[in-house]
Amino acid sequence: MKFIVTSIKFDTDGDKKLAKKLQKEWIGKTFEADNWEDANQRGADIISDQCGWCIFSLNFKREKDELARAKRSKAAKESTAKRLYTLKKNKENFMKIKGSIPPVPCPIGL
Repeated sequence: MKFIVTSIKFDTDGDKKLAKKLQKEWIGKTFEADNWEDANQRGADIISDQCGWCIFSLNFKREKDELARAKRSKAAKESTAKRLYTLKKNKENFMKIKGSIPPVPCPIGL
């Protein structure tokens, strides 16, 4: 499974500028792990090995969830826009038809 880093805190021995730089560099990057339980330790190890700093805390999300949420959001917006367009066109067509139908005389005796 792929995971996306959402927040991270480094042990930079009190160097706040370096901590912010590292956070900007790593938030949004991905790493792989076998499962949720393994992800915290594995993600911290991978990032620590690559940047050379220890990690106090690490938060992440599954990449698939982020992509699925984005796709659902886009699909929902497109679906809503399509429905509104269809309703508008149906109303326009109804008004055209309504105006073109001549009145029907009522038969005598009813």
